[in-house]
Amino acid sequence: HLRQLQVQFIDGQRPESENEPGVAFFQITNEQGEVLHASKSMCKGRWPMEPEVAQMRLLSARFDSLRSPRGCEVRRVTLKVPVIGRAFLRRSWPRRSSRSRRSSSGRHYHRHAIVVFPLDPERIEPRDAPVVFIQYARPLREVEGVLGSLREDMERTRQQFEASSRETLRKLRDDSKAALVALRNKLLLISGVTFLATTLGGVWLVGRGLGPLQRIAAAVSRVSEKNFRLDLSHQEVPAELAPVVAKLQQSLASLERAFAREKQAAADISHDLRTPISALLATIQVCLRKPRTSDQYQAALRSCRDIGRQLDLLVERFLKLARLDAGGDTYKPEPVDVADLADQCASMVRPLAETRGVEVRYHGDSPVVLDTDPTKLREVLTNLLDNAIDYNRPGGRVDLRVGRDNGEVRIEVADTGIGIGSQAREHLFERFYRADPSRHSDKPHAGLGLAIVKGYLDLMGGRIDVTSEEGKGSTFRITLPASENGRGRPARSVESTARPTAVHS
Repeated sequence: HLRQLQVQFIDGQRPESENEPGVAFFQITNEQGEVLHASKSMCKGRWPMEPEVAQMRLLSARFDSLRSPRGCEVRRVTLKVPVIGRAFLRRSWPRRSSRSRRSSSGRHYHRHAIVVFPLDPERIEPRDAPVVFIQYARPLREVEGVLGSLREDMERTRQQFEASSRETLRKLRDDSKAALVALRNKLLLISGVTFLATTLGGVWLVGRGLGPLQRIAAAVSRVSEKNFRLDLSHQEVPAELAPVVAKLQQSLASLERAFAREKQAAADISHDLRTPISALLATIQVCLRKPRTSDQYQAALRSCRDIGRQLDLLVERFLKLARLDAGGDTYKPEPVDVADLADQCASMVRPLAETRGVEVRYHGDSPVVLDTDPTKLREVLTNLLDNAIDYNRPGGRVDLRVGRDNGEVRIEVADTGIGIGSQAREHLFERFYRADPSRHSDKPHAGLGLAIVKGYLDLMGGRIDVTSEEGKGSTFRITLPASENGRGRPARSVESTARPTAVHS
């Protein structure tokens, strides 16, 4: 029954006043398209209900442009709102004693009036609150003027904002530059102070750390051929350098012993050389005193020949050791039957052994072949057999054995001589070392034979061991590596074998 209802407005809320005719256009239409109310500016014209307007959602708005009944261009807004009646108001708000109620905005409305009021569309049911369409329009030129003013205000606001933003950015850039300059200066100052402190601290730490090394260097500089001691106390050496100082002291002790042996060796060599030279000179002097017979001259010459052989043997051994030290002694391996070579060496020294009443026996297996230097191996066996004969007793025996053991060639020279003491065994292969004068024979050994044996075995990649008991004899065991097919492994180079023997000198 909306046709019979009278539409009233809250005081002061009408869209058009009597004093401003034609300024705005206003119209209220129900769902059937019937006009419930229209402003005087509409005259007798009406806006028809359009399909798009009928499909609008509740409490939604639609904007469009069209011509007013007066023929001017206007901008219209259409609202779809509910119409709240008395029954709806009675269910929605509590009852009051007075006949009039007050709206949420503080304005009064009558109970029998139809009031347009915005509500939550989710809480409104169509059967309780019918809807109407409120259409309001203003001339387009007026709207454009307002929009122009708004545009000008927005442009002015935008320019002010941009100017303010530029100023703010400029200040931020200036502040950032100032902050960066201050930070750079602080970093430069911190870097300079840190570098200075690090430099000074590093110099101090390096000086403090190198102090012990300087003391050690000063102590080493005071070492001479007459004083091999390091003048250092334990308190002056830090724990980190203690092992180095200990090794250095051991090396200096070894050098001191080596120098002592060299001095003793020089004296022994001088003695060994002086004896045959004195005998040679004496023999010649006797022959020159008066004329001699032919037999006497022959006897003197034979004596001089024997003395010359002794001198030649000493000089030859000196030359061999010198070549080993210089690394000039060459190693020439070739297939050698060690058993046959040992038998030859035994046969060669057997006449000398018979003159001293010593028996030489050879115990050999089947042929034992390996790659080695036959000249040096013969020199090794000859020296060992010669020593076994010289330091044996009359009626004694020398046993020479050759065989294989676990892929290695073993050579053993055992005698029944005077033996070697435990202290002497430690220095047995050192150059110019002789245990005591009582062990000296009448031949000029000078303590070089066993040193040559050790040097040659190192050159061939072998090793030598000694077991001895004083008064019962000694046994020298030689081990040479050999493969299953009878060929030995490559021996070490001359340089790597000659140098270790030089340590004993």
